[in-house]
Amino acid sequence: MFKKKCLDPNFFLQQNQIGFVIKDAGSANQIIHFINNSNINNYKIYALSPARDLWINKNGTQNLIENHQELIDSCDAVLIGTGFPGEEIKILKELNRKNKYTIALIDHWTNYKLRFLYNENYEFPQTIWVTDKHALKIAQNEFDKNIPICLIPNFYLNDSLKLISKIKQKKGNFLYLSEPLNGSWSKSGSCNKDAINFCLEKINNGKFGIIKKFFLRPHPSQSINDFSWLLNKEFSFQIIIDNKNELYKDIGNAEFIAGCDTYALVISKESSKKTFFSLPTWAPKSKLPYKEIKYLRDVI
Repeated sequence: MFKKKCLDPNFFLQQNQIGFVIKDAGSANQIIHFINNSNINNYKIYALSPARDLWINKNGTQNLIENHQELIDSCDAVLIGTGFPGEEIKILKELNRKNKYTIALIDHWTNYKLRFLYNENYEFPQTIWVTDKHALKIAQNEFDKNIPICLIPNFYLNDSLKLISKIKQKKGNFLYLSEPLNGSWSKSGSCNKDAINFCLEKINNGKFGIIKKFFLRPHPSQSINDFSWLLNKEFSFQIIIDNKNELYKDIGNAEFIAGCDTYALVISKESSKKTFFSLPTWAPKSKLPYKEIKYLRDVI
């Protein structure tokens, strides 16, 4: 009965004590904005890195707990963010064992079942939430019919677009949205480095007119030091590696934006920015299901 009712997020929010588990940045952003758009105070949140910093930056230590066992013992229903599987799936297993109501949120369009693979075993929630029609279709095809799939509002996207609309674009600013990339198509030893260099070559060859500043924004799981190799390059434009701004500010300031598979490209596209996939000619196509985003390799 709960699984069917939890197709309505309001039913989840009405439970006596609810919990949240966040770890990976993508689903964490979705859950944080879901919480901040909901009128609730009867919740506990267990946050692992890098999501812990995202939560603290938005909400301080409000409702934050340090021991996941407290969440397991006291919460009636728990929403868990997914990504690269780790401790959050172990917590999901414990919650299922105690017959707690479990929901998982999928924030992207890749590796749906692998998100629930832990120690060579799959552990699925009672209900799965997604935030767009593309993800809904994929999830309905990927998972057992006994697991209900619910499409919920994308508060993260909606909140971001409102904030971006208030920022004045700076002509000549190019924003690169980095992310960890796994693949066999690298020529340099790093798929991410290949994609960044491909983007820089296009800019340097004048394909985007006069660019004054190239901003590289590391993914929350990356360090600024991961890009020290960029500082040795010389171009007519300034290279800046920075992750101090909120994402919406970086997107709002930029005239052009590029990346590979990061969800931030969807936010850029939806804000009507000139958005590109930076995957080089020898790389596969992006996993993002949006034909409106063009490829740098098609910019002649």
